[in-house]
Amino acid sequence: MAKYRTTFQCPDTGQTVIAHYIFGRVSITPADDDDENPLDEATITYCKKYRGKRFKSFDAADEYIRKVSDGQTFGFEEE
Repeated sequence: MAKYRTTFQCPDTGQTVIAHYIFGRVSITPADDDDENPLDEATITYCKKYRGKRFKSFDAADEYIRKVSDGQTFGFEEE
C-alpha cells in the first residue's frame, strides 16, 4: 500500500502542517518543529477540521488537499 505526504502552511496561522493519505483517509497534523513558537490553537483547530475525511480514489483526496491548503500544495507525493 502506497503512502502519500505533503506539507504546507496552515492558511489560518502560517504554521507548517503535514498531510498524509493512506488507506483511503486524509490525516493532517501540525508540524511541531519550532521550539521558539508554540503551536497556535488555530492550527490545531484547522487540522481537526480537515483530517479524517475518507476518499474512494487518490485523485479525489489529492484535489481535496489542494483545496483545503488554499492552493499552497500541488498535491500529495508518494513517500
